[in-house]
Amino acid sequence: MAYSFFYGYLHLIIPKTGNSEKNLEELMKDYEDKHHVQLKFYKLFILIPKSLYCFTSLMDTESSPSIEESSSLDSIVRTVAGVQNRVYKNSVYKINGPDDRKIYVAAEYATPLKTFKEVVSYNGEHSNHYMKHKDDVVLQFYLTLKKVLKEHENCTNYCELIFYDDKDENGRYKDVGKILLQRIKKLEQRQPQ
Repeated sequence: MAYSFFYGYLHLIIPKTGNSEKNLEELMKDYEDKHHVQLKFYKLFILIPKSLYCFTSLMDTESSPSIEESSSLDSIVRTVAGVQNRVYKNSVYKINGPDDRKIYVAAEYATPLKTFKEVVSYNGEHSNHYMKHKDDVVLQFYLTLKKVLKEHENCTNYCELIFYDDKDENGRYKDVGKILLQRIKKLEQRQPQ
């Protein structure tokens, strides 16, 4: 799953292509100019929830009141595997930060997890086996994707993987905005002053 996600998606949208097509960082800069805002980092934050549950949007008024949808980055169009002009889009979200500042980030769930959750829930021939090993599969997805990103310097600095337990002790989903803010704070602490 991790290799498929990387080579079938991230590797197509993140690095510079050497031609006139824009990469993720260039699209982020265009977004800033167009909307008169500043993204916190030129990174795609990829959420990897242990439960596999991926909300339709990161904005969920019940479990994630601290985050709002913004408009998407401009599309990247690639012809891939016989599909002409396949469109790739990345969403931008606003997080209510300290002092009521809005913090803008490009973020999304790792989509293979949604697919895997559907396979686990399907009650097919192998569903029980997948359910039994679900935690191991999710961990290996994260570790493998992390390794693959490190092997590709033109991508590694533009992705931030967030592997997290998405439920609290009462079984309620945690606020994704707060999880993103925690990672942003760590990244800011690592930046040279």
